[in-house]
Amino acid sequence: MLNFRNRSYTITADVEIPQRGAEGVLVSLGGRFGGFSFFIEKNRLSYVYNWVGLERYTVTSTEAPPAGSVKLRLEFTTAGPNGGVATLFINDKRVGEGKIARLVPITFGLSEGLTVGRDPSTPVTESYQSPFEFNGKIKKVVMELKEDPKQASAN
Repeated sequence: MLNFRNRSYTITADVEIPQRGAEGVLVSLGGRFGGFSFFIEKNRLSYVYNWVGLERYTVTSTEAPPAGSVKLRLEFTTAGPNGGVATLFINDKRVGEGKIARLVPITFGLSEGLTVGRDPSTPVTESYQSPFEFNGKIKKVVMELKEDPKQASAN
């Protein structure tokens, strides 16, 4: 399992958006009791970080993803256990940013792993109902974990 705990990361999804628009989960990890979801809902790109089921931090784009071939990106930059900043991009244009005040101190739900194209079990956010399958076409998803600061300082 990828270790997202207190790490910066980038998720890039190359997708095809139909003319009518698209909705659904691009990538989700975890569920109702902790995790994150990167998705399109109501014609906006969104990222929700769920802190142990008690708080949810939402970042939503200021504009809609266009129809056709589109690159959607989330960049999360950690500030350690005290949170970080999530930034959304559509075709390399910054379209949203928000602070995530608290990070889950342990791993996300062991029974609800990483999925692409849907959030199959309990939803990370109450704004949608699982599985909230993506109705466009996902061509490729690339996830990049940045170096773990603890290991970097040990070297």
